[in-house]
Amino acid sequence: MEFKVEKGGLDLGTPQPNPNEEIFYFVDFSELKNVNDLMKVLASMGFGVSNKNPYFAEIQEFVDMNRPVKMK
Repeated sequence: MEFKVEKGGLDLGTPQPNPNEEIFYFVDFSELKNVNDLMKVLASMGFGVSNKNPYFAEIQEFVDMNRPVKMK
């Protein structure tokens, strides 16, 4: 994956030149107002943790055990 810095902002009122192009945005944490805002941002990123992580037992209660993704 390669990141290319774009100058200026994206005008959401105009269509993108290439609809198959994916645009990556960095989170501006200074815009967050409260913990709920942070939770929304983190949830949108799809974090996961391995069962081999040394701290897995400490956070297991917060892990969706019904949807594992097996790594090969």
